[in-house]
Amino acid sequence: MFVFSQMTVHLAVLVGVFVAVKGVYSLDSYFVSTHKTLMQTRFDPISYHGKVSGHVHNIIGPSKFNPEMTYEDARSSRCATGEITDDMSAYWTPAIYHMTPDDKFISLDTAGTSIYWFGITGENETLTDMPKGLRFTAGNSTRDRSDPVYKEHIAFVCEGRNGTFETIPQGCDKPRSIVEFPSCWDCKTISTANGQTTHVQYPVDGQCPKDFGCRIPLLKIETSYIKPADVASGAGNYVLATGDSTGYSMHGDFFNGFSVGGEGKPSLLNQALVTCPDMKGEARNCNVFTFQSMSACVPELGLVNEPVGDKGAIDKLPGNNPVWCAEDGKATNASYVESATMISASPPIPEGWSMTGCLARDGNTPEIYAFPEMGFREIGIKQDMSPHRCLSTCGNFTYAGIECRMPSTRLKSSLTLP
Repeated sequence: MFVFSQMTVHLAVLVGVFVAVKGVYSLDSYFVSTHKTLMQTRFDPISYHGKVSGHVHNIIGPSKFNPEMTYEDARSSRCATGEITDDMSAYWTPAIYHMTPDDKFISLDTAGTSIYWFGITGENETLTDMPKGLRFTAGNSTRDRSDPVYKEHIAFVCEGRNGTFETIPQGCDKPRSIVEFPSCWDCKTISTANGQTTHVQYPVDGQCPKDFGCRIPLLKIETSYIKPADVASGAGNYVLATGDSTGYSMHGDFFNGFSVGGEGKPSLLNQALVTCPDMKGEARNCNVFTFQSMSACVPELGLVNEPVGDKGAIDKLPGNNPVWCAEDGKATNASYVESATMISASPPIPEGWSMTGCLARDGNTPEIYAFPEMGFREIGIKQDMSPHRCLSTCGNFTYAGIECRMPSTRLKSSLTLP
């Protein structure tokens, strides 16, 4: 909910499953931070820099996330989705959809995303600071078959079922995806063209390969999903946003937004992993970090102007993503022409008013709410409500607010005042 003020005053945690790479490790420390979704849209500043991306992602991280994001964007964001103040990094994975019997698509809501950071090193290895804006991926968005390497790092689990799965657990009411990232860096490359991850590798038998001698913290993204409420238990028919009905193309992206070290000190991330060996998964057990509220972080800049299935069923997956099966190769529509455009995430503000902040609440109904302590009065539901109409109605009040249904954002929070 956007809140405006007038210049003239008138009174009125998740249980994680660790998918381990092969080898023997020294696990010095690790912690888990929980994030709420920032938005669900077709942005990917790594593989689709500066343009609409190929498929929908669940995005967590800084409020200035955008398709041309820089390290400076991340660090100057108004807020981020996680609880650790220093973590202004961005993390994204493809959305998962339920395909209905009449071939429509509903995106699965997320129950939260857990970010795991491990201070794992091999023999005679030390932990290296990640540079500003280091970015890389895990997995392959077009993979259509089992792969012995990815099998060790990309997996699904289902609450109530034993073990991990290489493919999406169909019919699962509470599936989770697990994406484990490479932790061996070539010590020099920040990013590569078109999202190709040639500058990082997975360890081999617990050690970094010869040309990838910088051991960086190991990242794992674990996302929990919720079956749509109107889908019967056990009836989930899942497909990734890529069109993949098997799940082999599950992948993840990371853009480093942590602060960097200086004057002989490592980054705060590495300080925590090295000096707090007894965190036992809980970041608050380490006094290196400070913490913030996750309750009301919304996008600052923009998103793609299209429905993504989070407000109701859509006829096809956004982008050029016909449904395809394992070993058939990723399907595309030869006649597809990208027509989606980007729009601002912020409504225009009429003259004489200024943006004060945001209130967030669960629910999707666009309406104005009464907050007696701030002098609001309730107007009610207006499907054609706009900031201009709202503020003209509230002209004799100091504050006014409107809840906007952006086409592809998901705000996961309860009502709080900024």
